[in-house]
Amino acid sequence: MLVVATGHDKNSGLPYAIDNGAWSAFNRGVPFDVDKFRKILKWSATQDIVPDWVVLPDIVAGGLDSLEFSMSWYDEVRPYSETLLLAIQDGMEPKDIEPIMKPGMGIFLGGSTEWKLRVMPQWGEFCKNRYYYHIARVNTVRRILYASSCGADSFDGTSVCQFPVNLKKLNKARNQMALPF
Repeated sequence: MLVVATGHDKNSGLPYAIDNGAWSAFNRGVPFDVDKFRKILKWSATQDIVPDWVVLPDIVAGGLDSLEFSMSWYDEVRPYSETLLLAIQDGMEPKDIEPIMKPGMGIFLGGSTEWKLRVMPQWGEFCKNRYYYHIARVNTVRRILYASSCGADSFDGTSVCQFPVNLKKLNKARNQMALPF
């Protein structure tokens, strides 16, 4: 279960991860809500289950400015999960992050849709056998299969929340082995 720092989602005793809410803020045209993010971190500390991972705050499509912003949060977020995911944004390349990757870090591939689809295999190769690899906004059968073929460990998407009729079809794709395109 992906819990988003919007103040609306809460866990019900299930394994979960925490998304920082930057994408939601970006879509609404409002600034990243630092207070809500800190509130959800504090909430997670009261739960019996530690989040599988937490996405460090980022700047959507913000390139290297996002990288600097994310790393400024590292020490504050580190106590809340054994795995912190660095949100990869438009223009970032593996050479930009290789020197700053620490044990317990992984990759959260975000950014603009077109850019993300283009670089998904590159980031999968970078993560292979080294880092956890999550891909954001995977809402179709085609994208599920593509994410899987690129080595994703997990993905998220809101399609089923918005259109429950898609659950069976998307879950079937999730359970199938992806073949390279």
